Amino acid sequence: HSTYPSPYYPAMKFINSELPRDSRVLFAGETRGFYCERRFIAPSVNDVHLLVLFARESSTPEEMQAKISASGITHIFLNLAEALRLDRSYQLFQWDERSIAVFNAWWDRYARLIWSDMRNAPGEFRLLFVYRIAAAPGTPPDRNYFNDLYVKGLRERAK
Repeated sequence: HSTYPSPYYPAMKFINSELPRDSRVLFAGETRGFYCERRFIAPSVNDVHLLVLFARESSTPEEMQAKISASGITHIFLNLAEALRLDRSYQLFQWDERSIAVFNAWWDRYARLIWSDMRNAPGEFRLLFVYRIAAAPGTPPDRNYFNDLYVKGLRERAK
């Protein structure tokens, strides 16, 4: 219904059934952790997101990867529809030019899309993604939606 515009339950169903029991999932664009049966971190809209903090504290993508590994994070769940909705009122990801550059380089090397659910039907708008954090560099996902949010935010603040 209209007060619940971007449901995330299908992602929780995937996470609960397909991810290893010892996974730790970092939520992005989603502050609710209901139904998740894996260890998770779901930052509020008032928190500086861990991805931003790790990127700010790192000089290279390898340093960022070391911080993510040390925190035990194995996967990222992105509810892009909710991130777009919330970003109108809150700047969810407070990147600057240096931190987004470190993040983008890390993303290209270590993030791997393993599941998505994209729908744009009446009453069913979903942009859900689950990424695995790879132990070693490899082929990047098709699209970096975090960078898209950063660019969108720059455009809106420039108006």
